[in-house]
Amino acid sequence: MSASLAWIAPVLPTDGVLAIAGETIPTPDLRQSAISLLAIGADNVSRLDVDAMTWGINSTGRITLRRTAVFDIAATAGCETRLGLSGAYTGANSYVGATPVPGLILPLGLRLDGPLWDAEGYRPANVSGASSGAFLRGASGTLLIDTTWASAWALETVVRGKVYDVAHAGRWAGRGRVMECTRQRQGRRSDIVTLALSMQGVS
Repeated sequence: MSASLAWIAPVLPTDGVLAIAGETIPTPDLRQSAISLLAIGADNVSRLDVDAMTWGINSTGRITLRRTAVFDIAATAGCETRLGLSGAYTGANSYVGATPVPGLILPLGLRLDGPLWDAEGYRPANVSGASSGAFLRGASGTLLIDTTWASAWALETVVRGKVYDVAHAGRWAGRGRVMECTRQRQGRRSDIVTLALSMQGVS
């Protein structure tokens, strides 16, 4: 089961509950993305069960989640929708979401010029060692996305002013609000273009 190294997901109000391997996943606030839910969930399970969990997205835009031991996933309401899950996930050590993550941006390439966060870590949620999310301070940076011309045109009309989480190499790399979006040609290429997203980091 392969997973993409880089993807971007919208941060939106998210209700409901997410439980992974029997652990109800705490969240720091009601605004979450598929990336933050997976990152916090995998961190909690790895800390409490001492069994590293990896997560990502496949080429069809569906989440992937796996570890060595068998585990279950249960999600309701907004958490289920945000992750593209449906029904029961039980009795396996790896899963793929039922539908693509809503609002997902899956670039052909991604580069980050400057950090969206200037510190990194997780705040503890309780004495058991579970974490409730990123403990970070906002910075700013430019996100360079390589994509097709068709996708670039579509993205330019919707991304400004919205908040996104960025994942890279199986890690939650930052959260930022898109302040501006500009298009950069790649020489004479007519099939791929680079979008430069100027982002203000938010925590």
